[in-house]
Amino acid sequence: MLKPAWDTARRSLYVLYAHMQDAPEEKPGQKEACGQVIGKVGKSGNALNPHLHLEVRVGPAGARFSSIAHYDNSATLEEMAGYCAWSVGGLFQVIDPLTLLGAR
Repeated sequence: MLKPAWDTARRSLYVLYAHMQDAPEEKPGQKEACGQVIGKVGKSGNALNPHLHLEVRVGPAGARFSSIAHYDNSATLEEMAGYCAWSVGGLFQVIDPLTLLGAR
């Protein structure tokens, strides 16, 4: 599998919404309005109950994932590689989104 051509010299902010009922129609870089509905809560993947999984991370600029999936029999190699890069690869650091708003 080829290593992604991400710009590790620059950093970007990433927001991950998971377990949504349907994929959002928004595109990367598109601006959203406060209070705008971007999707419906779902229970995709291994979720047992409907909920929204939200993660905010800082990582290398230009990163794109077509899909991310935890290891299970239905996940593709690309989805598992995306999960590893995002979750345990060390390139994407979890941040508290409230620090961006000056709340902490």
